[in-house]
This record gives sequence, C-alpha cells and structure tokens, in this order.
Amino acid sequence: MNRLFLLIPTILLFTSCGSKNSAFTYFENENNESRAAQFTRKIDIVKDREVDTIFMATYVNKTENDSDKTDDESFLIFNYFANANTQDLDKNGYKITLNKQEPISIENVDKSDEKYKNLMLKNNWGKYYLVKFKSLESERLSLELSNQSSSKVILNFEK
Repeated sequence: MNRLFLLIPTILLFTSCGSKNSAFTYFENENNESRAAQFTRKIDIVKDREVDTIFMATYVNKTENDSDKTDDESFLIFNYFANANTQDLDKNGYKITLNKQEPISIENVDKSDEKYKNLMLKNNWGKYYLVKFKSLESERLSLELSNQSSSKVILNFEK
C-alpha cells in the first residue's frame, strides 16, 4: 500500500514535466506574435480613478525579418480613448514623440492589414497607427504620449 502512495506521485511528476506540457510548444521560434509580445509595452492614463486612455506600442524594428528592416525607428501604436467621441490622436489633442523627437510619419493602419495582422491585438475599439521616427543612436528609446492638459505617459524600449 505504501509503495502505491510513492508510485502515484512519481508517475504524476514525470508526466506533468514532459515536453508536451511545455508552454514553448505553442510558440515557434520565428513566430511574429510571440516576438511582438516581447517588444510590446502598455500603459494607461488614469483620471478620477478611471482609465481614460490606453496607450500600447510595439517596437516593429525588433519584430521584422532582416530583409524588411529600415533605418527608421518604427512603432505600431494602439490608442483607445474611453470617454471620447473619436479615437483620433490629433482630434483628442495628443502627440507622440520618441526621445523628445517628432515623428517623420504617422499613418493609420487598418485592423485587417495583412502586414501587421500578427502584431495587433484582436480589438475593435481603438485605432492603430504606424509611427516612424528618424533613426536614433541611443540604445534606450522613450516613446511618449502627451497632450496639452499635462497628461503624459512614457513607454521605454531597448534598441
């Protein structure tokens, strides 16, 4: 009887620690979704103890293949304004900077865009932008979302 009590936990230990139960079996090494999750940061602007704005960015340069890389610093940005009639950055008075530098381009990204499909969350509320900045020498990148009413959040990335 005592051997049975020792045998059962031993069997459970070996079967639960097997490779089939590893979390890494769900991700391929070159899978864009897992790479995007690694290089995505999120922060909220909270007003009166409620989330007012959700700001999320993926550092696209780290998720691209070598053949797709450019010299620019590129970010796929998701914004959601909880209490606004529009989800547009400009209309809500927000601007984005990288290490205090203005972007060289901001373009809307459709939620069905095949190129960025694996980098985006399955979220229909907010708006996506591809924001590009001139290449920076700094290894630390600070992506800032701010508006005139002193709301400001910063997402930090490593090059």
